[in-house]
Amino acid sequence: GELIDRAIKKADFVFVTSLILAERINQKKGKDVFYLPNGVDFNFFQKADRNLPREYINVKGKKVIYIGAIDYWFYPVNASKFLLEIVEIHLYF
Repeated sequence: GELIDRAIKKADFVFVTSLILAERINQKKGKDVFYLPNGVDFNFFQKADRNLPREYINVKGKKVIYIGAIDYWFYPVNASKFLLEIVEIHLYF
């Protein structure tokens, strides 16, 4: 939006975690953009257990599991209403 455009215009440096976003900003704003991918320490995480957790075994149909930030801009109620209307799924947050 307008606020982001103004911030980019005034910024000395622009860092992004998405290559697509870097391209868009570079093309539209003519600013040099620095791509800084999110870092992950793979030694910190275990290999995933491929077995379905017990609480989901008897749930029939497709499952959607959201893993990520939930903040003022994220409306899970609206998203779930929309998703439930277009396909029969079970949502987990």
